[in-house]
Amino acid sequence: VCATTSEGLLVAGGHDAGGVHDEVWRLRLVDGELVCEALPSLPEPRSNAGGALVGSRLFVVGGQADLAASPTDDLFVLDLAREGQADFGWERLAPLPGGRRSLPVVADLAGRLLVASGRDHGPLRVSEFGADQPFGLYHDLWIFDLDSELWIGPGTLEGVMGASAVSLPDGRVWVFGGDDGQLLLERAALDRLGLKDELAESFRTHPGFSSRVMEVASDGTSREVLMSAVPLPVTTPAVSWRGRAFLVSGEVRPGVRTSEVRSLALPAERAFGLANWATLCVYLFGMLLIGLACRRRIHDAEDFFLAGRRIPGWAAGLSIFGTQLSAITFMAVPATAFGADWSRMVGSLTLLVVLPVAALVFVPVFRRSGLSTAYQLLGQRFGRGVQRLGATLFVLVQLGRMGIVLFLPAVALAAVTGIHVVPCILVMGVLCTAYTVLGGFEAVVWTDVAQVVVLLGGALVALLVAVAGAGGFGESFEVALAADKLRLASPGFGLDEKTLPTMILGTLVLNLIPYVSDQTVVQRYLATPDEHAARRSLWINFALTIPAALVFYGLGTALFAFYSTNAAAQPPAEADHLVPWFVVHELPGGLAGLVVAAIFAASMSSLDSSMNSVATVLHHDFGLGGQSGEEGVRALHFGRWSTLGLGALGTGAALLVAAADVKYLFDLFNQLLGFFGGALAGVFVLAVLRPETGRLAATAGLIGGALAGALATFFLVKADPPLLDGYLVGAVGFTVTLLLGTLLGGRAAAPEGKL
Repeated sequence: VCATTSEGLLVAGGHDAGGVHDEVWRLRLVDGELVCEALPSLPEPRSNAGGALVGSRLFVVGGQADLAASPTDDLFVLDLAREGQADFGWERLAPLPGGRRSLPVVADLAGRLLVASGRDHGPLRVSEFGADQPFGLYHDLWIFDLDSELWIGPGTLEGVMGASAVSLPDGRVWVFGGDDGQLLLERAALDRLGLKDELAESFRTHPGFSSRVMEVASDGTSREVLMSAVPLPVTTPAVSWRGRAFLVSGEVRPGVRTSEVRSLALPAERAFGLANWATLCVYLFGMLLIGLACRRRIHDAEDFFLAGRRIPGWAAGLSIFGTQLSAITFMAVPATAFGADWSRMVGSLTLLVVLPVAALVFVPVFRRSGLSTAYQLLGQRFGRGVQRLGATLFVLVQLGRMGIVLFLPAVALAAVTGIHVVPCILVMGVLCTAYTVLGGFEAVVWTDVAQVVVLLGGALVALLVAVAGAGGFGESFEVALAADKLRLASPGFGLDEKTLPTMILGTLVLNLIPYVSDQTVVQRYLATPDEHAARRSLWINFALTIPAALVFYGLGTALFAFYSTNAAAQPPAEADHLVPWFVVHELPGGLAGLVVAAIFAASMSSLDSSMNSVATVLHHDFGLGGQSGEEGVRALHFGRWSTLGLGALGTGAALLVAAADVKYLFDLFNQLLGFFGGALAGVFVLAVLRPETGRLAATAGLIGGALAGALATFFLVKADPPLLDGYLVGAVGFTVTLLLGTLLGGRAAAPEGKL
């Protein structure tokens, strides 16, 4: 086993004419001289083992303690970070569950240990394969998680026994050549039958080992990526150096070694480049200038929280569009169209129903009630208890959301640009907090306007480049049509999958939630000069809905056509990395910076809205920083300091998630939105359309709807097989809230003496 580190080359075990060894060495060049340093010996001698360096830990898997012995399933590890400490030495970890083996493929797979293939045999005699010697070939794939120290698998990776592998910077692994073991099986059979001439002929005519290069993605799935012009040797390491993989010596046919060196180009790591950095920096500096410009117009809390109610309708509309389209959506929608079809676009189509309802029914109520937050409407209709319950649900969801909308885009950008995830989070979090603290809600809106322009412009640029690379719109359409990538819904009428009825019912409620119950949207209605301007904001959003959906779903389909028609171009292993990967690897300098700026923009437009809206709710619905009607210096100071604290909290949460690598949290908060969002939207519908609903009925409806959403998730959506699609959770909560609020009767008395 050998592995390269920044301190030198590690070699462990092996055998020579004297037998199998347990020594471990580190080889270094010091002033041009080769220095060999002894490290702790293996627990047992090992040869024909596999091994790899993952982080600071060197792993040795399988192999034989003696050439006359069977292989093992042992897993040994040496943590180099402990060098110099008393406990520095090898540990024996959980054995490989797939069975004992020699010549496995072992590599670092995105920070985890990949083990695949290999062979098993009984004790070898001089004839190696006697009649009583069992022999087995492995085509499995296992992943060892370093944090939990558990094995994940088995997957499948065929025909790579004795192959070598290198880890790519983005977490993938390339496996070079290998043996399918068929000759070994034939050799054993011929040997048992005593057919020595046939045995010799099978060796002489062997065409050489495989020429395939296989790729293993971080989830363990594999595919063939290219074929070498010559057979690739086995039983030799692959070394990654200066963008190429080198295979020195090795066995090219059974029993035939070579002195040649094979070299193959690895996927290029494209640098982000000066032009891209310049574009990104100009964009980020521009956001900060907007915050500084808006600061001059802030004189009191009304200016900070609602921009003095002077935002034009068209700007509010663009801001609504920007805050609803996060960076996660910017990357996830094209990835969905790339990997599946257009079935989720039904969600965009149902906005054509939701937006007119919101504009004609809900906006007039919000505007005529003299509100500063959405939840004050619940206070007017049902009392302060329901108001604070609704506001609490909003704050909790936003606090969870802030860290995630920073973390997930940062991970994707870090994977494809080489920018580390921590600087990505810090740049977005710190700058966004700075201009929001400086310029308040007015800065939020005007930066959103700029961000929407950048976002849509970046998506259009990527779409046009992808279409051109695929041979034009006609060719892209034909490729997508042949692969069934343009389907709008799954066939059938069941509610347990994403059929047309499921998507219509589910997305109607999911789209209704933000436009009638989410302060980040309602605040835009309230910041306009009058009701006409508030309605206009939704009509602007209405006009953008279908064109934007066509751009994002079209981008995913165009990327599918591009990668289907360009064999040399390889998409990333992670679906959510698709857009930034394509941008960095295929777009010219400057344009790539524009689209990366768009991803930053989408993330920041969601974060700034959450910060300012939560601060607004804390002041007006909970009375922090003075009572709701107090708009003096104290309230203004509270707005700035609370926004600063929320920005630090969101940035810190993203950094914590990055450190813990807890990516499943986004799924958890989506579930929470389904639990509470449907119920909250139901209460707002009761408040506007059934104002006679009583306080207890509204409270019971809100709590009952949230519980119904939770029960639907855990007992129907997560059933095996699922009985309900996850898109319908919000609809369940919404329906139960309406039913309970209606059935439990009207109000006994107007809360707090007013309606």
